[in-house]
Parts: sequence; C-alpha cells; structure tokens
Amino acid sequence: MIRLRPLLLLTILVALVLIPAPALAAILGIDFGQSNTKAALVSPGVPFEIVLTRDSKRKDVSGIAFKGEERLYGSGAAGIAPRSPSTTFLHFKPLLGRSVSSSEAEMYLAQHPGVELIPSGNRSTVSFKTPDSSFPVEEVLAMSLSHIKSLAEEMLPKSSATSRIYDVAITVPPYFNSIQRKAIIDAADIAGLRVTALVPDGVATAINYASSRSFGDEKQYHFILDMGAGSTSATLISFQEIQDGGLRFGKSALSITVEGVGFDQTLGGNLLDQRIFEILLARFIEVHGDGILSSPRALVRLYNEAERVKTILSANTEVRASVESLYDDIDFRTMVSRTEFEEAIHDILPRISKPFEDALKAAKLDILDVQSVVLMGGTTRVPIFQKVLVDDVLNGDVSKVSKNVNADEAAVMGATLRGVSVSKQFKTKEINVLDPAIWEYDVVISDSDGRPVGAQILYPKGSLVTGNRSIIELQIPEDVDGATLEFREDGRPMFT
Repeated sequence: MIRLRPLLLLTILVALVLIPAPALAAILGIDFGQSNTKAALVSPGVPFEIVLTRDSKRKDVSGIAFKGEERLYGSGAAGIAPRSPSTTFLHFKPLLGRSVSSSEAEMYLAQHPGVELIPSGNRSTVSFKTPDSSFPVEEVLAMSLSHIKSLAEEMLPKSSATSRIYDVAITVPPYFNSIQRKAIIDAADIAGLRVTALVPDGVATAINYASSRSFGDEKQYHFILDMGAGSTSATLISFQEIQDGGLRFGKSALSITVEGVGFDQTLGGNLLDQRIFEILLARFIEVHGDGILSSPRALVRLYNEAERVKTILSANTEVRASVESLYDDIDFRTMVSRTEFEEAIHDILPRISKPFEDALKAAKLDILDVQSVVLMGGTTRVPIFQKVLVDDVLNGDVSKVSKNVNADEAAVMGATLRGVSVSKQFKTKEINVLDPAIWEYDVVISDSDGRPVGAQILYPKGSLVTGNRSIIELQIPEDVDGATLEFREDGRPMFT
C-alpha cells in the first residue's frame, strides 16, 4: 500500500464538483437553456431584477449569428437563420464537452441544416465552421455570456461603487459530467466571469420554490419535473426546517436535499419539433418531390414552422401550417391535428415515467411519499405529457400536479439566490443544499507496462462530495515500481 502525495489530482477531482466563491458585490444568475436563456441580477440597489434584452424581453433565444463583421444574439440571430443557416448557431448546449463523432453532434446537424461542425483545434470538442473562420463551441457560449454581462452592467446604478460584474451562477442539467461543466466554466472565464456556482436545474427551481414557503421539521418530498427543449429531468427534493441557535441569521435554516435524480437526455421539445417537421416534410415531398432536401434554407424555415405548430397544438386541437415560397416559389399549406401529433409521438410517451422511477429507486421511496410534482419547462405544457404524468406516474392523482412556480423564471431566480447564498455578501435566509454526486468516481491503477493491476472507488454514486481536502490511500501491489493512475467518472476517463 502506498500513500500518494501531493493530493493534487484528488483536489482537482473535488474542484470539478464544487466551486468555492469569493465575496461578491454583484451576482449575475444565468439560466442557460437549450432553447432560451434568462438572466437575473442582484447588486446593491438592484434587488433580483430580470435582465431584459435590447427588445425589453425577459428571455431570449440561446444562440448567435455572424453577419459579416456583426454579431447578432438571441432573437436577432434566430431571425436570420433561414437566410444564413451556415453562420447561425442556435440551441448548441448539447454540444458542450462533446466530440464531432458523438450522437449529440449527429442529432444537432439533423436539426440544424446548413451548419458544419469540425473538430476543435485545442480541445477534444467541436467548432462551428463558417466560410471565413471557425469558432469552438466554448467561445460561442462565451460570446453569449459576454453579451448578457454587458446588458446586466447597464442596469447597475450610476451612483453605485459597483460598475462591473465579475461573478456568475449558472444552471446546468443534473446529468452534466465534469467535462461538460468545465466547458461552461471555460466559457465564463473567456467572458471575464468567475463561476461561483453551477446549480443543477432542479436544485435552482427548488430554491426558488422554497424561498416563499415555510416547512416544518419533518421532511417534505417534492419532485421538480423539468422538461425543456432538449432533455427531461425529475429531481426528488426534500425540504426540512432545521432549528439551530448557532446559525448566521435567525434560529433556523432550510435544508434542501437532493434525494434522487432521474433523467432522459434527449426527451424534450426539440424531439417533438422533429416529429412535426417530419410530418410536414413528408407531405411536401409527396406532392412536390424531394428537391427540398438540398435546400438548407427551406429546411430551416420548415423546422421553424414545426416549432410554431407544436406550440399552438398545446392550446388548440388543430392548426394550419403555412410557409410562403418554401421552395422553388412553392407556397406550402397543410392542416395538422393534435391527434396526428400525438400519434407521431406515441412511442415517446412511455419514456416520461422512467426519470421518476430512477429517482424514487435512488431515494428508496414510493410515489405515495411525494407531496407534489412541480412543473418546469415549456414541454410540460403539452397536454398528452400532462395526461401521462397523471395517469402513469401519479396513479391518477391530479391534485399532486403543481403549477405554482413561474415555469420560465423559477430556475434563473433560484440560481441567482444560490449565488447570493454562496457569496455570503448579502443577508439571506440560511439555506443548506445537499446535492449528492450522481456519478461514481474511481481510479484504475496500471503498472509501468500499462497492465491494469487494480481499481478503487473514490466516491460511490450518491456521495456528498465537499470542498474539504482528504487523504485517500490507494491499494497498489508492493511489486509495482511505477504506476499510472487513470481517474474516471461513471467509467469515463477524466485524466491520468
């Protein structure tokens, strides 16, 4: 047995999970979604304000477009996508930490005709190729974060000593691994921002949900169902008021514990858009032939129409799809009914239950122990999804469906509050968040010839990994003169 020092590698492993924060004068919270992004600001004189876009909107499309030397952000980028699909990069969140050969890249290209992806020169991730240059996905995100930062800085009072924003809390899907999280941290660093906290979406919503409520000293269990554009997660949260006279403020603190997490990384609104797109495309090809397949501009316009149709079908039983001069001066019009749409996604519906089952299994609880399911994300508005939730998950108990949070802004407000809490700069209610690791961390030990001679679990799945330093003794055979250590996350190599 050999005790290895220094503990640099293990310190790095811990740092990837928990990021300490310095004292802050202004906190920027960003809910970075696959489809839309929201931001909120807290600083002296600015109490929890949503950062508005140039068009005074409270959220904006996630993406950027290049128009010559000009950069367009958000809805401005989305507006020129049909005309310039090769230089418009929207909804790129799934590409973070992924390679060109990944399934995420393949799906992205299918949903964004005209975009070209190439390997990143200095990272094992992707870059967007333009006619004149290329941009790593981390730099594209950095441009968007920098734009949001400039909008937020314009909100700072002129009389305030704070004129710049350096610190940010950003939401992440609970399943993001350390490579994907590191990509966000790198992007923030490029944008001149320090990440004080990466807050899982479910935790951010739970913090917002709890900020206006009181809880007793017995645990209450609630699900946070987040169905966004790209993925679905079900986070099982327990809330409990802890009485302790030694706390910083008052005599009680709220304990928020993640008891279990389940997720589906591809079940989201974009998948539904794709199914409607396929319906529209098949109808056009049936009448006018498949020449449209060679026109990225026409395909982007048809995909945008599919997204509009999906949104309307959440409220209406049928909708008329219409695209003027879609391809070869052909005007395309057709009717799509909710029944047709639900038949097209029939195979998807059973996937809704799986995240709940996984979370309950991890927590060793039953759905009867859960008081409510809090709905988050635009995809939860799809009527058939709500029906499956009630029938297949809640055993018909519709009273447990909770819609009393702002589905668009709960996550960004919760992430901002988490950043404030971590900073210890502002006076807030004491909130203790316990978020166990959803992955297992281990190390594989190989001898000098590269032959594996042992493996050891460092942190089992479900461990509460903190920022405290610790010594872990590795079991290495005495006859091994030199060893290579490969640190892994859920079986995936991290570093050696």
